[in-house]
Amino acid sequence: MVRFSYDIRENPCTGELTAPKPAVLETPQLSLKAVYSRSLKSAKDVTEDLKEKPTLYSEDSDKGYDDLLKDTNIHAVIIA
Repeated sequence: MVRFSYDIRENPCTGELTAPKPAVLETPQLSLKAVYSRSLKSAKDVTEDLKEKPTLYSEDSDKGYDDLLKDTNIHAVIIA
């Protein structure tokens, strides 16, 4: 199983937060298993509409970036 990660970015022109939905969500052979964001709230916002909830990583939770990198089940990362 391949795991992917992406995080929320602020649009420099509008200040609006955007949560890119990677193509992995449209690819039946892959599934989104992890999301990293600077805040847990942002990570939750990204995943609120998903049926299968991925593991959430954030700097303000007990699972941070280092934990995501140490997860031996993650084989690929999308940075968006």
